[in-house]
Amino acid sequence: MSPIGGCITARKHVQGTCQKLRYPKDSMSALGRDLIFGLLRKARKLDRLLDIESLNPQRELCKFRRFLPLGKRSGDFGDQTFTENLITVIRKSTGMDMGSLSVGFEMLRMLEDRIAFWENEVGQRPGKKLQKPAHVNLDIGQIYRHKKWGYRGVIIQWFPLCPADQEWVQAYGPFEKGLDQAFYRTLVDMADRNPPFMTLAAEENLIPLHDETEPVQHPLASQVFDSFANGRHILNKALAQEYPDDT
Repeated sequence: MSPIGGCITARKHVQGTCQKLRYPKDSMSALGRDLIFGLLRKARKLDRLLDIESLNPQRELCKFRRFLPLGKRSGDFGDQTFTENLITVIRKSTGMDMGSLSVGFEMLRMLEDRIAFWENEVGQRPGKKLQKPAHVNLDIGQIYRHKKWGYRGVIIQWFPLCPADQEWVQAYGPFEKGLDQAFYRTLVDMADRNPPFMTLAAEENLIPLHDETEPVQHPLASQVFDSFANGRHILNKALAQEYPDDT
């Protein structure tokens, strides 16, 4: 098995692949590119957790079998890390149907669930209700305006502290309230940013909007929300059970 440290070169393997992923067909998708790098970061984190626990990554790969190319779905994943198998999936993008992005978004959420599972040594299972920390002040479904850039967006996930790596922090920081404040994954309204864009933002930079009459327009919104009412997006039933404090 390749050492975990060797997976740091994943970005180089993917750069060429990104040129083949287009959304829409005639233009390069910044959203698709960011999604790929997000998947790789999460895969490397899962590999590190599996390595710490001295676990076989093939057992985790079985849970992601439907995302893998047809030749890999039988369970013969070889002596590779999770990240190495994910690189194979991305390079053979038709096996993951990355053109639609929805499959990649679903895989990202599943990766986050598996990371949460292994990070919790008491065996908390994915899908269990998540207790919202007191310092996370905004809800999933909250519409906001970005203090620096002025665009409108909607929150689709919260983090009790910054989940990004140092490269991202250097690119988008510094942050007045530091990295221990709440951070949010959000969808940016296509009226303000097109092609579709998904971003990570610090709470200090989000101005909540409470009297909105129009929902945020984004192709991935339907993956998270069922409807729009009373100035905010409403979580679908599955996520409402996972994030009860945000309903």
